[in-house]
Amino acid sequence: REPFTHNYLSNMLTDIQAAQQFAQQRLNIDPKRVGLLGFSMGGRLSLTYADQGSFPVMGLWAPSAMNGANNLHRFLGGDEAYRKLREQAKTQGFAPFTTAWGQDQQLSLQWFEELERSNPLTYAQRYSGHLMVLYGDQDIVIPPAISESVLSAASEARSRTRHVIEGAD
Repeated sequence: REPFTHNYLSNMLTDIQAAQQFAQQRLNIDPKRVGLLGFSMGGRLSLTYADQGSFPVMGLWAPSAMNGANNLHRFLGGDEAYRKLREQAKTQGFAPFTTAWGQDQQLSLQWFEELERSNPLTYAQRYSGHLMVLYGDQDIVIPPAISESVLSAASEARSRTRHVIEGAD
């Protein structure tokens, strides 16, 4: 089991690749029929990973998918809080953060740097399979505009389906 300080995009993408390889080697899976499903940060990861292969379908649930780390500033407490956490990670190796749901996390500098360099909307532009984006119209963590930006960016998708849950946060 790895410490949370190893929870950064490149490591999570490696985990997705390992899970896909494991499933394809041990199960009777047609690799041409494998899709991606991602929730929140998993949506960002799915968009990024889809750029490395051919996935005919992708489902994203409230994807944290703006380019860079901007949509995470509010989640971490605002621009000033983000800056302080990033600086603490730089000087002390990690920044402790407790989510609104009580999860204690140790955010590494690499976590901040990789998020800042990430471009999930760029990957959405290149996605050519079927895309479904699900979100609640009252979501305060991943505002509906972010989910809508993924749908707008995915102009090359074979189909784009929006599923909005009214009154859901």
